[in-house]
Amino acid sequence: MVLGAVEAALVSAYRKEHFLPNQNIAVKISPTTGKVEVWAEKTVTETVIDDRKDMTLSQAKKINSRSKIGDALMVESTPANAGRIAAQTAKQ
Repeated sequence: MVLGAVEAALVSAYRKEHFLPNQNIAVKISPTTGKVEVWAEKTVTETVIDDRKDMTLSQAKKINSRSKIGDALMVESTPANAGRIAAQTAKQ
C-alpha cells in the first residue's frame, strides 16, 4: 500500500519534469531493491516530432516485432535523475 502511494506521487513528480502533462506514464518500485523504473507510453510514428511521446518503427520493432505505425507502446524511460526525484518525493 505504501509503495503504491509513493509510485503515484512519483508519477506526478516525473510528469512535471520529464513528460507531457497528459502522457500516460507509470512508476514501478522494486520492493526488494528499491530500484525505480519509469515507463512512458509512446506512439509509433514515421517521423519523431517529440521523443518524449513518439518513437520510430525501427525502435518499436526492437521492443515488439509486431509493432506498426500508430501503435502505442509502454517503454522504459527512467530519467537519469530518477533517484534524486524519488528521494525528494519520499521525503515530502
